[in-house]
Amino acid sequence: MRENLMKKALRKGQVVIGGGVSQLKGAAVSQLYAAAGLQFIWIDMQHSAYTVESVLELAIGARAAGIDNFVRVPSLDPPLIARLLDSGVQGIMVPQLRTPDEVLRVVKSVKYPPEGERSVVSRRMHTDFQKLSALEVAQRSNEQTFVVIQIETKTALDQLEKISHIPGVDALWVGPNDLAESLGHLGQTDHPEVLAAIEKIIEVSLKAGIHPGLTIPFDFRNAEKWLKKGVKLIAYSNDIDLILGGTSQGVKKIRDLIENLGSKS
Repeated sequence: MRENLMKKALRKGQVVIGGGVSQLKGAAVSQLYAAAGLQFIWIDMQHSAYTVESVLELAIGARAAGIDNFVRVPSLDPPLIARLLDSGVQGIMVPQLRTPDEVLRVVKSVKYPPEGERSVVSRRMHTDFQKLSALEVAQRSNEQTFVVIQIETKTALDQLEKISHIPGVDALWVGPNDLAESLGHLGQTDHPEVLAAIEKIIEVSLKAGIHPGLTIPFDFRNAEKWLKKGVKLIAYSNDIDLILGGTSQGVKKIRDLIENLGSKS
């Protein structure tokens, strides 16, 4: 069973950079992300039409390219989480959690006994089809799987200290849009109260010895600020924004060039 390079780098205090994907399909997508220098691919099932089979293709591509992957599931769904992990997914992110009890259920869904309740199976994608004993599968998987809890509700924010100290949680990920809405500032991710909440998530994570994560947009707003604050886990944009952002900039430059040439004729 392969080592989770993302966890290894984070343990060394390094910043790990990945990218989100919620629209494109196929193993080549992950390979393109790897060729661009990204260290992980964040697969979003919450806001996409991805099936387990879609995720499997992206996970296969990531494993072949030597980068890590984790999936944001739509909700706390233990059977779905188990199927994804058996299919080669290396980590799970769960959104919209509110209480420490819910977070504990996530950990139990991801981990094998004695830390969790996941059903043991070997010779699947998650073991690279190696012949391992049940004990080896459980021990290695529990060491290498990555548990990300998305903080995007006021209720979770109010119980952040307890959530951050639940064994098995590797990272707290900021969900700025839903967090802003939960705090009464829909669409205002730069509102002072929202920014203060993000800083709190980062501070509590670091204090608890786990890793704060967030998405840095295509325009790099506040990127330097959050890096200085101690963010170690970064998703640089996503497939939709990367395609639209890069393409629209190029098209505008060509249109401007055409217009300038036309005015000179």
